[in-house]
Amino acid sequence: MSLTGVTGSRKDLPKEVTSFLDHVRRVSSKPVAVGFGISTPDHVRRLRNHVEGIIVGSALLNTIERANRKTYQEAGRYVASLQKALNPSIKE
Repeated sequence: MSLTGVTGSRKDLPKEVTSFLDHVRRVSSKPVAVGFGISTPDHVRRLRNHVEGIIVGSALLNTIERANRKTYQEAGRYVASLQKALNPSIKE
């Protein structure tokens, strides 16, 4: 978990989240994924070198809701922006 308290997208992640994730990776042989509060490509860029997976929920649902559920293109663009942040070598 990238934060404590109420879940949902956030503007900023806690400063100590990357050091916490690095600690988890050192003490566990399991792949590490992080979620809760992750909503922007900047969040993904900040976390990508500290985990094997990134989980986005509320922000994607909010994107679909803003599109009035008529089109999934906006949701697709949103997911593509997160994917590009995770792997900058991906071409759009």
